[in-house]
Amino acid sequence: MLFIEDEIIKLGGVILSGQVKSVEITQEATIDEIEDDKGQKKASQPVGYGAAKITIDFILEDGSKSTLEQIADMQRLFKDYGQTAARLLPIVNEDCSARGITEVYFKSLGTKSVTAASGRTASLVLETPTIASIQTQTVETERSEEHTSELQSHHDLV
Repeated sequence: MLFIEDEIIKLGGVILSGQVKSVEITQEATIDEIEDDKGQKKASQPVGYGAAKITIDFILEDGSKSTLEQIADMQRLFKDYGQTAARLLPIVNEDCSARGITEVYFKSLGTKSVTAASGRTASLVLETPTIASIQTQTVETERSEEHTSELQSHHDLV
């Protein structure tokens, strides 16, 4: 029998209670398709990676905290009183650690009351921040052309 340890996820300094049903992490590469003048696909060019998406499903049952208290804890992490935008939160979890993920945005929170099981479930969707990639390009400026012509003039005088 497989047992999943409770309290294995720490988000924003808070240990999330409830039984973790699943942790899914997905990330995709960004690949641009290069087309010729006629609109035909000529080649594929990898340009980077998108943000990783983490989906965590919990089974909530009354214990040291009621299911409603557990949901309230998650809600405060998702959107606290007066909060107007998602905050970057530190995350501690072995699956995230294996993928090099240490900070996430809390993107969505879904809860469901399961009448037959007299419990609740919660689904958290987290997203990693994307780092903007900057490409540099060497450009010949007028100043360097002026400097070159000045050097040429100076050289002609000597």
